[in-house]
Amino acid sequence: MSRQQKELFLFPNYKIFVVEGRGCKYFFTVKNGHVCYAMNPSCDAVDIEFSNRRLSVLNHKMLGRLSNLKEGQCKSAFVEARYTEKKYPNFLDIKGEKLDSALESIKTYLKSENWTGDDNNTWIIIPIPAKKLSGKKFDVEFNLCPEDFSYGNDKKTLSVYMSDIKVDTREIKYSVEIPDYLYDYLMIHPEQDKRPKSKVYTTNVFSMLHEHLSSLCGCAQTLTDIDKELAKAKKVILVRFGSAQTEVRDDYAHGYAGKSTSINYQFFIGYEMTKSNLSGEKCIYVDSMWTAGKGYVALNHSERKIPIGKVGGYKILDWSKEREKFLTSIEIDFKKLSDGLNIYLSDLNDTKLDLLIANNPKLLN
Repeated sequence: MSRQQKELFLFPNYKIFVVEGRGCKYFFTVKNGHVCYAMNPSCDAVDIEFSNRRLSVLNHKMLGRLSNLKEGQCKSAFVEARYTEKKYPNFLDIKGEKLDSALESIKTYLKSENWTGDDNNTWIIIPIPAKKLSGKKFDVEFNLCPEDFSYGNDKKTLSVYMSDIKVDTREIKYSVEIPDYLYDYLMIHPEQDKRPKSKVYTTNVFSMLHEHLSSLCGCAQTLTDIDKELAKAKKVILVRFGSAQTEVRDDYAHGYAGKSTSINYQFFIGYEMTKSNLSGEKCIYVDSMWTAGKGYVALNHSERKIPIGKVGGYKILDWSKEREKFLTSIEIDFKKLSDGLNIYLSDLNDTKLDLLIANNPKLLN
């Protein structure tokens, strides 16, 4: 039902979704992890187009239609992202003068992400705000990783809340808020299932508080270890070239049907490293990945580079600036050749062919 759908990060630790509806008469909301719509506020139909993209809106809620948003609603999103400055960023000129309005700031963000939906037809989904912890509060010491995610224990005292016990209580719940440094780091983990589902963790087994925070620390440390290993990787160029000219026969009588010429040229920059296991297998990593709505995006240092698996058929050569420049020039020349041939030879007819012969264009130049 919706057209454009984008998963965006207003800030590295704060993910939002933007959905474009199909007309101002429709309403959108979030129900049970699905984006739903209707021509009335009940919104009882699941947006299949959104679901098909496998974007998860679990633990998210609908902020509202952009044209109807109030300044207070937008300010609350910045508060949840722990933005503390009095003025708000102009995402179209991030180093320029800041804005007085949180709403206008969000609008500049959408423009910076090339969002083309109009305000009346744009719906914004944000994370469900972290709930205020309630119940009996007491301090508990946890063994957490240091803030640089190195190994070793860093004892930190966190506030744990225990639910109230009443005469009809059947279950006691314990809640703790994940420390900012750990939560923010994992929220930009390239593997989305490794990101915390919420800043507050709640369980009815007290020991699970320790286990959950320990697991998050382990995940952050593993990510840091990978970054350290990748820093040692060797920068390489991967090149693949192949050309062929084959005689063609027709399928019925095997009559001669000319020659078919094909050229395949491809190169890219990678990082070669040896896996730290018994196999000693070499892997190639790249430092940009396709992101919906953004195209190919360079990864931050804190994110894991993307392994491309087996790279059969490529020559792997040491990188240098001169080599990259030369191979890029070949890539550009091939494109010019392809574009030129396309102009001259596509939609060929008698008149066009005779005109080409008369002008004798130097196609291969």
